[in-house]
Amino acid sequence: MSAQNEVRIMTEEWLLRLANQIKEKERVPAEVSAQTRRRVTFLKQKGPAFWKAFSDSLDQSVGELKNLLEGDVTLAEGPLTYSFNSTTSQIELTKAAFPAVRFSAVPHFEREVAEITYQAAGANSSASVMQCQFQVNDGRLTMRLDGRHFVNPVDAATFVMERLFRISASRPESRDSHLGRVGSE
Repeated sequence: MSAQNEVRIMTEEWLLRLANQIKEKERVPAEVSAQTRRRVTFLKQKGPAFWKAFSDSLDQSVGELKNLLEGDVTLAEGPLTYSFNSTTSQIELTKAAFPAVRFSAVPHFEREVAEITYQAAGANSSASVMQCQFQVNDGRLTMRLDGRHFVNPVDAATFVMERLFRISASRPESRDSHLGRVGSE
C-alpha cells in the first residue's frame, strides 16, 4: 500500500469519526430546528387564511352590534369602527365611548404569535396584552388566546368580543339617585 493510500484511509477514518460525532451531538437540536421550520412554513401557508377568518368574524360581529345599536345614543356618542389592513393583516377595533373599547392585533407567523393589545369596557387603565400563540396540532392550525385553545377562528373572535364588551352586572348609582326618593322622606 502506498503512503498516499494510507493517508487517504486515515483521512477517511478521521472524517468518518467526525461525521459520527456530529450526528450524535447535533441530531436532537437539528430535529427540533427542522420541526420548527416545518411548523413555521405551515403557519406561513395556512396562517393568513385562519387570521382572515378570525378577522372576518370580528368584522361581522361588529357589524351586527352596530345594527343592534343603530339609533341608540350609545352608538351616536361613541362610534364603533373596525378595520383590517390587507398589507399587514393588522386588525383595529374601536368603540370611542359608552363603553370605550380598543383592540389592535397583528400576526407574526414566523414567530408563531400575534401581538394583541386591548382595553376592555370599564377598564380605566392602559391597554392590556392578550397572549396569542399559533399552534400546529395534527396538521391543524389552532390559536391560543390568554391560555384558551381555539380550533375555530369564529370561536376565537367570539371570545375577543366577549372580553372587550364585558359590562359589569352592577353599575354604580347615579349621583342623582336621590331624585327618585323625593316625597318619600
